[in-house]
Amino acid sequence: MYNVYEAFLYKNKQFIFALSFTPGLDIKKIINDISLPFNFVLIKLEKNNDINYTKLNKDVNIILEENELKINSNTPIHHIKGILIYGISFPPKLLQFKIDIHLHISLSKNIYLKYNNDDLYNHYLKLLDSNIIYKYFNIKDEDININDLIFDKIIEFIEKNVYGKDYKKLSYVFNKSNSIITNNKHSNSESISLSNDYDNKSIDDDDNKSIDDDDDDEDDEVEIDS
Repeated sequence: MYNVYEAFLYKNKQFIFALSFTPGLDIKKIINDISLPFNFVLIKLEKNNDINYTKLNKDVNIILEENELKINSNTPIHHIKGILIYGISFPPKLLQFKIDIHLHISLSKNIYLKYNNDDLYNHYLKLLDSNIIYKYFNIKDEDININDLIFDKIIEFIEKNVYGKDYKKLSYVFNKSNSIITNNKHSNSESISLSNDYDNKSIDDDDNKSIDDDDDDEDDEVEIDS
């Protein structure tokens, strides 16, 4: 299954995955679990008084330069490093590199405002305005194995890039999704029970509207509801 990732690296000479999230969420376990199968280099977007995009650009480009040297010296492709950058916001105009896929994890608006004021909320939304986000994951219930959803979305993106018009025939994610749909047709259960795989505060606010509207163009949008 991971050969498709190596094919992506060979074709594109890089893989940069950006993961942004609502401030205050503890996503360390998600980051660690997602990075392991891909052997990502982890780079955090530092924030003191200001968000430090200068350091981020420097750190990412060091890895990209190392990758280019390896590619030019015919180093085996599995030695080329993918990069996971994580932080609050990744506006393309402030980056000196190209993100391949950007995913965002957010709390519902009402839950966020339980712990923060309106000014922080509006500032958070403003930071996201200039981001190009492939998929939002809106957390309304902690009883979700979001790691698997993120992993599948990454593989989906890679497979679409590598397989092109043969995606539906060759895809692991597409065929897995169809299998789940088929199985559900023969089940009395209306939804799949997902296990909790991250640490967070208890969230029981199913009726709250999400902080981000899920209006992306993905045909197989995943609803993360309890």
